Amino acid sequence: MLTVVNSANTVNASFKPELKKYSGVEVSYLIKDDLDRMLTDAKEQGLDITLLSGYISFEEQKELYDTAVSAYKKKKKCSTVKAEAAVKKTTPNAGESEQQTGLVVELSSESNKKFKESAEYHWLLKNCVDYGFVLRYPDKENTGGVGFSPYLYRYVGVEHAYRMRAYDMNLDEYVQYLGIR
Repeated sequence: MLTVVNSANTVNASFKPELKKYSGVEVSYLIKDDLDRMLTDAKEQGLDITLLSGYISFEEQKELYDTAVSAYKKKKKCSTVKAEAAVKKTTPNAGESEQQTGLVVELSSESNKKFKESAEYHWLLKNCVDYGFVLRYPDKENTGGVGFSPYLYRYVGVEHAYRMRAYDMNLDEYVQYLGIR
């Protein structure tokens, strides 16, 4: 559950976790129950947290990345190398995305267009650890090279989530602290 996936630690095209469907979205079987509890508890408190995505296959990630690079090149009229460098900050290449593990979910709120300012986002920040989730790309330096995203939550298990919060560490820092890859 603590494996970091990025450009330095990739997964190959044949990797596919054991998946379960939750609200029409595929996620790792490891997170389904805790994800359900988290979203149900939020709903009981009047919050509208929407599950936008979960598992993304190698092929889907490649398509997302290639499309983003192509669009960036066209918009900025720049080289492929410059476009790839810019795009990697928001859209990892195939094999470099933790969504390929099924342990990352993209969450938002239909009630607020500025999710970072929403009650749902602030509830998630406060409570996600109770369900084993952490904000994957917080607004701090990240060794994975991906910029801040208020939408992506990574399942690490309750014990690790509490420790990461207590140590004020993101996943990259925590894994390095533990000495694992």
